[in-house]
Amino acid sequence: MKLNLLTTMPLMMFCFFACEQEEISKEVSVDDLNQMKADILTLAQSRPCTDDTDWQPYPLGSKPCGGPAEYFAYHVSVDTSKLFAMVANYNEAHKSYNEQNKIGSDCSLTQQPSGVACKQNAPVLLYNQ
Repeated sequence: MKLNLLTTMPLMMFCFFACEQEEISKEVSVDDLNQMKADILTLAQSRPCTDDTDWQPYPLGSKPCGGPAEYFAYHVSVDTSKLFAMVANYNEAHKSYNEQNKIGSDCSLTQQPSGVACKQNAPVLLYNQ
């Protein structure tokens, strides 16, 4: 039995629309965010802080009104491709968490650090007064 285009087209269109999967966003929990952040900081700060010039500040998180929620310091010798990918994933998850939970914000800008100092082998963010 031959099927012609007029009989198969409606069937194909039905399958296209009926079989289309909705994008399902994973529910993000505080525990998910905390674990992701811990993993980021573990990689970023996997070296002792002995020289201020080996450290850079980097934005992390997503405020509901836009911009980063905070900053952290990372050692310049870590795998920055991996680190920045982890941060991008965290930022997207943080944004989703805010949207899913209808988190509001005061819309203030998070101050960008002016640098990093080493104190007792740990990086400390510096801010202009």
